[in-house]
Amino acid sequence: MIVWGDFDKTSSAAVVTVNIDLVGAMASSQSLISKDGDAPIDASGFDHYRIQQQLSGKVSITALAVFGTYRYSHGDFSGALMAWREALGNEGERLNHAVLHGLCGTALNELGDYNSALEHFDEALRADPMFAEARNNRGVSLRRLGRVPEAISEFSAAIQLRPRYALAYANRGYAHKVEEEYDAAMKDYSAALALVADDPRIWMNRAVLNETLDRFDEAIADFSVVISLRPADAQALRLRAVAYRRAGQIQQAIKDYSAAIRLAPLQPDLYQNRAIAQLAAGEPEKARRDLNEAINLKPSYVLAYANRALLCQRMGDFVCAADDANRFISLMDRTDQVQLQLLHEIELRVLGICGSHAVRRR
Repeated sequence: MIVWGDFDKTSSAAVVTVNIDLVGAMASSQSLISKDGDAPIDASGFDHYRIQQQLSGKVSITALAVFGTYRYSHGDFSGALMAWREALGNEGERLNHAVLHGLCGTALNELGDYNSALEHFDEALRADPMFAEARNNRGVSLRRLGRVPEAISEFSAAIQLRPRYALAYANRGYAHKVEEEYDAAMKDYSAALALVADDPRIWMNRAVLNETLDRFDEAIADFSVVISLRPADAQALRLRAVAYRRAGQIQQAIKDYSAAIRLAPLQPDLYQNRAIAQLAAGEPEKARRDLNEAINLKPSYVLAYANRALLCQRMGDFVCAADDANRFISLMDRTDQVQLQLLHEIELRVLGICGSHAVRRR
């Protein structure tokens, strides 16, 4: 935060003019009414905001609202909540209390206190029943509490209040996906993208849904839009690689995993996943090098030990196969179905085949 300005002290009071540089303030804060009521402050788009006030023992309610927005935009949700709650308690100044309650609820959502968030959204809606953002964010609270049908109702109410509310469509789409109502989810994601075509989060969600439905061409196309909007998004590259691999386009998958590794070279999952693609491409040595790197980065990487054990057995390195199998068995979670399936495969392919280096049963 950069704060700069002028100081002028008279015999009666100190007058301070402060300039606060903000970046990317929260869009849902709408307009805050200034202390003198002369103009709204658009907290969703300002780059510079000038606050001038008499230092009189308490901070302006508008200043508190803006400070909270700054803190929120920089991830300080507790600080934002503190400022907004102080603003709510500052009577006698003109400000939209529905907006302040909505902001408090949004910060509480980020802090994981969803029940308290609901209380603030309820207050916001009592003050302004037409407050579409409060409906939307109330839906987010309900979804995170596992009350998904209620959340869908809230998102629908937000859309009814504001028919072109792209975020509400996207949130309702995600809730439908949670409920495995995939056609409804796809319809909502597409409606959101028709309204806001440059939001990579919505493209990402629709891509994941397409991949879930085995619509690999559609998933790859959606992931490609995400990557065009966020070229340095290693997660999008990884997910597109998964879609390519499942579609049988192995070399494209390897290319995407390699691009993701260049962006995030310390993520062991990327090496593990590229190893699987390398093996499918008939490159066992390259696959082994990737598994080695995954384990170097994460010595407790249970899946990498299992896959390297199976790979080493296939390559005839029974010592490595037995050692990795034993390591996998010592680390595995016996409640995990994927790991239990790998254990079964290791028992079939490695146990008893590795001679004197046989795997120990546990």
